This record gives sequence, structure tokens and C-alpha cells, in this order.
Amino acid sequence: MKAEKLVWADKIELKGRCEQIMKEQFGLSFALVNSNHSSRQHFALLCKHLALRTLSAIVTEKVTHEGTFTKPNKHEQYLEKFIKSELFAKCHCECLNESSNKDMHNKVHEIFSSIDFLWSSTKLQAALYAKDSNNRSVLIKDSHDNKLDFIQGRKLWPQSVILYNENEADIFDEISLSLFQLLGTIPQLNSKRHDRLPYILKNYKNGAESLSLAMGKKGIALNFEKISDCPGSILPLIQHTLVCQSMLFTFDTEETVALLGDKIDDVQRYKYAIVKSFPKEVNTRENDLGQQSYQVLEENETIKTYKHSELYKII
Repeated sequence: MKAEKLVWADKIELKGRCEQIMKEQFGLSFALVNSNHSSRQHFALLCKHLALRTLSAIVTEKVTHEGTFTKPNKHEQYLEKFIKSELFAKCHCECLNESSNKDMHNKVHEIFSSIDFLWSSTKLQAALYAKDSNNRSVLIKDSHDNKLDFIQGRKLWPQSVILYNENEADIFDEISLSLFQLLGTIPQLNSKRHDRLPYILKNYKNGAESLSLAMGKKGIALNFEKISDCPGSILPLIQHTLVCQSMLFTFDTEETVALLGDKIDDVQRYKYAIVKSFPKEVNTRENDLGQQSYQVLEENETIKTYKHSELYKII
């Protein structure tokens, strides 16, 4: 078979939806290789130096019926924060054997943290389009599909009200594919994959700080000490015994403290914060230490004022 009639199915998720019609309409056959990095690298070189083409270069997926966007609920907000966290990027790089590459970790974190989530209250419908011999975009017959999520640029459109119910695992599978597609913009990661991403995503309710324990169960050791206490991150449950509140404690500038966070699975959780300074105008007549105020750094570089009684010491 001539190379120009052979297509590398680099996007496995699209292959089943268009293989038969691509053969009938364009006379193209698909080549499917193992998902390991070495095999994908070899085929990537063939595509670069020979006439072999990739499925992703010929076929694109477009939304044909957009959903109705809605404000994310608390579980969806947890997932957004989880995916945008530095720990999530670090865990992903570990699974790709890129944990020692700080530049790669920074690139992955920059991409994930810039995702614009647009939650849809209705199903998204998408269809496949192929480039014909004149480079025109032609609709592929019978390629319409209902989607739980869709990625375009850095906009991720997940379907709302899926998280925290019996179908939760389905959306993790689709979001995983979207995240890999997004990272395809990094040449070194374009052909790299791992199968642990859905498992990683299902830990979103416990926060990114839970990943060290979760991945340890899979035999992957993670070292998060340097970045695990970043402002806004959720304290691991194992550290709850270290959190104390007392009027006998004082706080120093640049000290890491705990603030009350949201309840997760009916358990009150805490989040990290950093004491930055006392406000410029301090009421010196205030004798009650519980009413003393501090300026505290939270997530997203936000500084808010908290009373002494609202801060928790981490001993």
C-alpha cells in the first residue's frame, strides 16, 4: 500500500467514528500502533519524513450544537482548582517520567492553569470534518456524537451535574483525552501518554494534596514537600491533628497558617494561607487579641484581612 493512502490513527478516540467512511470516501486505510512512547515516536518520524499522514492532520472535530452554559457547582469548582494546581501538573509529569524536568513541569502547569472551564447544563453535540483533495472541510457522514466534554484551544466545555454521581467516571475518561490533546502543543509531549489520568482526576474531592497518598497506592512515589503548602491548597486529612486554635498563640509574618475551608464529604477541611503583615492602621486601643487583624495571602495571590480568632496554628 502506498504511504499516501495510509493514515496513522494517532487519535484512537476518532478512529472508530470515521474509519469506514474515510475508506469509502477517500480510499484511505488506517495504521494503528501501540500506545507506548517508542512506537509513537517512530510513527511520528515516518509522518515527518515520508508521505504518511496523521489522522489529526486530516480530521477535526467541531461542536455542532453548543450547550447552555451554567455556573459551576461546588464539586465542579473543586475539579477546576484540582486541575489547575501545581501538584496536579507535577503528578502528571511524574507519570510521564518527566518529574526531574522543571521546565516541563512549568509548561504543563502553565497550560493546565490557563484552561477556561465552560460548564454546560445540556449535552454537547460534535461532528467530524475531513480535508478533501482540495483542502476543503467536508462533513464525515454519521460522525455526530454526544460529548460529556469538548476541548477547543484552551477552552474546556464539560457537561455539568455529572460529578459526584454514578456516572462520574465517564467524564474523567473524556476529560483525560482532552487534557492530553491540550498538551499536544508541547512537542516533547505530543506522542506521550499514560493511563493513570482518570484515576488521578477521581481524587479531586480530596484536593491535590491527596495525590501523594493516592499515587503511593499505585506504586508511584511523589515528593510534594516544597509546594504542598501553597496558599489556597487543602490540608491533607493526616495533618488535621496539627491544626490548633487558641488565644495563647501568636502569629509571625510569612508564617503558614490554616483557614477554614469547605466541607468535603461532610468533613470540615482547612486550607493553607500565609500571614503577610498587620494592617497599616491598627486599633491600638483594642485589648482583645481575638479581634486583632492580620493581612493574609490566600489562593490566586489574593490578600484578605482576618481576625486572630479566624486563624489556625499549624504546630
